[in-house]
Amino acid sequence: MITTLHNNILFTFNDESDSQGFNNVSAGGIVYKSFDHDAKTPRWATVLVVGPDVKDVKAGDEILIENLRWSEGHEIDGLKIWMTQESEVMCVREQTTE
Repeated sequence: MITTLHNNILFTFNDESDSQGFNNVSAGGIVYKSFDHDAKTPRWATVLVVGPDVKDVKAGDEILIENLRWSEGHEIDGLKIWMTQESEVMCVREQTTE
């Protein structure tokens, strides 16, 4: 189990990138590269863990993070995770169980 401290948020990006662009998946499941999007724009991510001081975000939420306001990615148990602080989150899209 991974925990984080203070107002930190651990997350995975919803779109992964490499030196050739961003990997996107269409509604039909087709993976394609996007070259018109770069790391200098805000990005959507899915929250894995929040610190005890985080007030408005919870695990499972999708968040839009201010551009370049995240840590370097680290792979843990085969999953690439990143970290940001709650103050860098621009908006939250809560997951609903309908």
